[in-house]
Amino acid sequence: MTGVIFGLFVISFLLIIATINLFLASKRTASYPPKHVLKKRAMTFGASGMVLFLLAFTLYYVT
Repeated sequence: MTGVIFGLFVISFLLIIATINLFLASKRTASYPPKHVLKKRAMTFGASGMVLFLLAFTLYYVT
């Protein structure tokens, strides 16, 4: 069970890093995907990262 919890923490951390990267990319002047696409991806990655973090945090304290 600890491996699953660790995996969830790692995935949530990577998704939050991807959110920061996409948010910074949307602030640049020239970016290939349109800015609204980058913002939508950042919101999706951020929300899923937070959900996985809360799930891992809950499992960590339950077990």
